[in-house]
Amino acid sequence: MAWLRKARPVEYMLPATIKWFESLPPEIRPHALGMQYARIPNLFAQEWNDDKACRAYFDDLLTGRRAKRRGFPVRVGRKL
Repeated sequence: MAWLRKARPVEYMLPATIKWFESLPPEIRPHALGMQYARIPNLFAQEWNDDKACRAYFDDLLTGRRAKRRGFPVRVGRKL
């Protein structure tokens, strides 16, 4: 049986993400997050109108339940 790898998320913000990003007030746009971790705003843009899913993703990012997570750089963490 062949083992398949999980698909890697894209390393750039998708067009829908850029549109979502630009819809945010300028003072809260997470620029560093988009530059360093594009997969995160891509998922936020996808889930933004689903309150339950969006909150769950925030919780997962901020609590870091996985043992190998190192946390975010200060500039990124502040915006989250």
